[in-house]
Amino acid sequence: MQDRSKALDLLNILLSDKLNLVTIQLGENVTDTSHFEEDLETLIAYVHKCAPKAKIIVIGDFWDKTRNKMRKQAAANQNVLFADLSDIIGNKDYQSKEGTICTLDDGSTIAVSKNAETHPGDKGMEYIANKTIEKINQ
Repeated sequence: MQDRSKALDLLNILLSDKLNLVTIQLGENVTDTSHFEEDLETLIAYVHKCAPKAKIIVIGDFWDKTRNKMRKQAAANQNVLFADLSDIIGNKDYQSKEGTICTLDDGSTIAVSKNAETHPGDKGMEYIANKTIEKINQ
């Protein structure tokens, strides 16, 4: 059996006992979820060990209800907060739209491609931010 937790120490440069907030958002491209919840719990425990003063918030899944439930359960099992996105999963109103023009940091612009239109748009990003802020304020 492969030890998937071996990579956790790569986070050490980012984690410290001085942190007061850590958000965890991962797994959007995971297709094999056979160890997802268990691995997420391991990650949460590791973050807590390395940043013991930090409020930890697991961000829900924007695309998949099953992964969202797994994230929610892992957060509950590790007694950390969960920013639930289940109300907007699959809701096109919260997704980008093909052809939408976006301005990059350097001032240049790009148009949203067909492949990228399923990602959160401005309304989706605002929803995710508000759900996260809700949890920060708890």
